[in-house]
Amino acid sequence: MKRVSGDAYLSSYLECTSIQEQIQQWDTEMRNVLLQLTLTAGELKVAGSESQAQLSTAALAMQEAKEKLHTFNTLESKKKFRELDQKVDESRLAVEKAKEEFRQAEDAAESTVTLNEEQEKSLRTRRDGAKAAVKNARRQYESTQGEYDTYKKYNYRRELQQLERAFQNAALNYEKTKVAQAGSIEQKENNRIGLKNQYETSKRWLETAQGFTDKLTLVSPSDGLVVYNREQLKRWGLMEFVIGMNVGPAMALVIIPDFSEWIVGCEVGEEFRNRLLEGQRVAVSVLAVPGMKFSGEVKKIGGVGRPRMEGDTSSPRVYDVEIALKDRHVQFMQGMTVKAEIVTDQLNRALAVPMDALEYDQEGRAWITKITPAGRMKTRVETGQSNDQLVVVTKGGEEGDRIALAPLVAVP
Repeated sequence: MKRVSGDAYLSSYLECTSIQEQIQQWDTEMRNVLLQLTLTAGELKVAGSESQAQLSTAALAMQEAKEKLHTFNTLESKKKFRELDQKVDESRLAVEKAKEEFRQAEDAAESTVTLNEEQEKSLRTRRDGAKAAVKNARRQYESTQGEYDTYKKYNYRRELQQLERAFQNAALNYEKTKVAQAGSIEQKENNRIGLKNQYETSKRWLETAQGFTDKLTLVSPSDGLVVYNREQLKRWGLMEFVIGMNVGPAMALVIIPDFSEWIVGCEVGEEFRNRLLEGQRVAVSVLAVPGMKFSGEVKKIGGVGRPRMEGDTSSPRVYDVEIALKDRHVQFMQGMTVKAEIVTDQLNRALAVPMDALEYDQEGRAWITKITPAGRMKTRVETGQSNDQLVVVTKGGEEGDRIALAPLVAVP
């Protein structure tokens, strides 16, 4: 291997292997740390959002407890006391009214000269009723006063204590949440700083080791993409070159291929083989160059089919096809994924339907289901040429017909 004058030589193959192993080790470590840094940054962002959400929830709970306590002190309890005071006053007035009714009944009984026994019984009944009303009014007053005293002495204090305790617990929970979230975020931030330092250390070691490999770099004599010399690998019976292999004079390990002509390799199903001819037009879409189509033509068709899945004899058979591209693009690279549409024939004003719209009976006749205002109606059709998506309908259909896709059939 030629070197530039002044380059340092490695003393042995073992040292070269050691440097390559260290470069791979530090590169792997740096990538892993970078991945961890990315994950940690994401975790920090999520933790910040979760922390803010939990703090907001705790703050909202504390505010709600505070508002309930304030509402109870300023509105609810005062309203309850006013309602109880009103009930006590009303029951007191009811007692006074009942007493007045009783006095009037007694006065009427003493002052009235009874003419007969029925009048005397009516006056006595009025007085007894008034007396019972006084007793009931006093009992109602005592009950209302007891309800007032019970609320003032027990219920009011109990509700007040419960609301005060709820507010204190909510405030304590808010402080605990704030401390816990701050600690969690601080821990993640410390972890991120440690990973960043580890990444910088691995990067420095990697750059140092890569500096020793400059003397082992081959310089290309011209611009182009350097690839393995597969012909040389085939002669050796190898899949790739490995460190430590003996290299002889004038032995080409890598080459710069000529990209003035691009060949697309694809496979075509056995059912379409008899429709292929060399020279047929092809429209090629390149995954890496979206939105554009490039023209080409069929250059070579494999003469022997092979299973689509190597080693699986039950796999459908396909034929290898080579397509020569006529167009060029600056983004073309070897090994890119493409989609090729081979034009085997061109039909003018042909009526076609999706393949999924056809159903076949036991005799192999084709049917479609038309969607009409009266409902769905099956119609027999005759078909012509097809591709992998559409089938030409020569009889039985008309332009503008609405058709339904055939139902899926479960595979047992």
